[in-house]
Amino acid sequence: MKVRYLLLLLSCSLLIMQCGSSQKASEASSVKQADVKKLLESRRYRFIPQSVQTQSGRSRQITNFFLEVRQDTLISYLPYYGVAYSAPMGASEGPLDFKASNTTYNSQLAGNGNTQITIRPEDSRTDAQEFFLSVSSSGYGNLSVRFNNRQSVSFYGEVRQLRNKR
Repeated sequence: MKVRYLLLLLSCSLLIMQCGSSQKASEASSVKQADVKKLLESRRYRFIPQSVQTQSGRSRQITNFFLEVRQDTLISYLPYYGVAYSAPMGASEGPLDFKASNTTYNSQLAGNGNTQITIRPEDSRTDAQEFFLSVSSSGYGNLSVRFNNRQSVSFYGEVRQLRNKR
């Protein structure tokens, strides 16, 4: 009888602990969602890609690359994999390695809760025509880049807060 009572007491306490931890996870999730929304509205964030996919379907895991948005400035340090229909002679940098200080930025909330962002660099030195960033409320997103003279390329990654320089 005592064993049954102890088992019942133990299972009830485990159930209560389980409910408490799921509530904390839910609260942390809602805090993250609010942070992501505020981060995107500030137009000061960094997209950190984890993988890249070409139009031919090849996918590669990548590290140490980023796309920074700082108000009207776009800093791109991303790899390019794909076909170039024409390329400038003697180019020493990749087509996604540039800084554009004059950009057009549009953001809107989609029906599925994702934020859709379109960025157009107005810099004639880059072949990148448009950046389409779709960010979920959890902070993960897809970045598609359309070019004038190259195949499009897509990235999957996470949006994070910019680090303050010291």
